[in-house]
Amino acid sequence: MPRFSIKDLMISTTLLAVGGGALVICSRLRPSQNAGPIVIWVVLASFATIGAGLFAPFHKKGLGALAGVALAIALGMYLVTLLGINDGPRRHGGGFSRPYQTAPTTTASDHPA
Repeated sequence: MPRFSIKDLMISTTLLAVGGGALVICSRLRPSQNAGPIVIWVVLASFATIGAGLFAPFHKKGLGALAGVALAIALGMYLVTLLGINDGPRRHGGGFSRPYQTAPTTTASDHPA
């Protein structure tokens, strides 16, 4: 059974609180505030801080930070795929942004000889 010191638990709690607070601040930003790419870095850092806080009592803060960043990247990729945030092909004049849209078809009757 693992034993944790009060110091380890206080470090863990502090890291969890700082990471959670950073996520709350990022979630309150509005798109009109032009936060831009800095939000991505803050979210990655907050997930790393939360991961380090979870692994801190076991003296594996680096592994926890790495797991937190990996989780943030995986969650971000999932949300981009799920919500279809990347509408890049439509902006550049081609492609379809949603899977249920199909290309227009033509038949022989549309083009008289």
